[in-house]
Amino acid sequence: MSAWVALAMRLRLRKAVGALVPRGYDDLRARRGRDHVLAMRDRRMATGRAALAARAGVTFSVEESARFLAARGLDADQVRDGSVPQASLDYAGSLVASELPRDRPLLALHIGNFVGVSLAYLSALLTDRHPGSRVVSIDPNVVHRGVEDPAGHVFALLDHFGLLAGNLVITGYTLEQNVNEEYELDPAVSYEAERRPEHVLRSLAAWTGKPFDVVFIDGNHDGRYLEREIAQLRQLLRPSGLLILDDVDEAAWRMVAEIFDRLASDEAFEELGRDGRLGILRMSRPS
Repeated sequence: MSAWVALAMRLRLRKAVGALVPRGYDDLRARRGRDHVLAMRDRRMATGRAALAARAGVTFSVEESARFLAARGLDADQVRDGSVPQASLDYAGSLVASELPRDRPLLALHIGNFVGVSLAYLSALLTDRHPGSRVVSIDPNVVHRGVEDPAGHVFALLDHFGLLAGNLVITGYTLEQNVNEEYELDPAVSYEAERRPEHVLRSLAAWTGKPFDVVFIDGNHDGRYLEREIAQLRQLLRPSGLLILDDVDEAAWRMVAEIFDRLASDEAFEELGRDGRLGILRMSRPS
């Protein structure tokens, strides 16, 4: 018997059996298949949650962050050099503790994530004050300090400290797209590769009004860009909210320090302090 004849006989047999077997049998078999897939998915989810619970309770520190990220293949010194030091984070934390309420959830905006160290600190700080607190962050997820796909490390670090649930991470530019500071990259190639959503601040202002208790800026250090960011951030920061600016350092980042000085003399802000790295302002209440 040829293969074609055998195939034709099997098809006729299948058709005849199908005519005799009720349609409900096929539906039952399909449902059982779906139930099996869902049950398998539930088992996998339960296994993942159990593994997460087993390593819960890791306390944030910059050193623990550097250790964890080094285990993921990053250079620990590069992580430290590209992140806000622990002493400065603690300085900001002390002002958050003294200036912001504990009796309600707090909402923060973090601009410029790199590998997530200061984002994780801010998230841990605010959720410790109130478990309902949330942090929104904006970063284009482009190569920075030689690290590709930094957002992957951000998510891993937040997960390591049990902070993923309190975060909304937005991939995009606060204003328009800008040129990557990795000067060895071909700008014609990198600009196209780094296309991301633009004008995220404008979208947030349209959707949310003035919701943020804290804004932490560690993004584009071009003073021209930073000034326009802050102009829009005035529309997003609550009265008495805190504006925290990184690299307020006259020697290393003159434009950033000059912008902070101008803000400190602006009647819309009151300077709370600076520690050589971070500068912190409080937005004035309307008179």
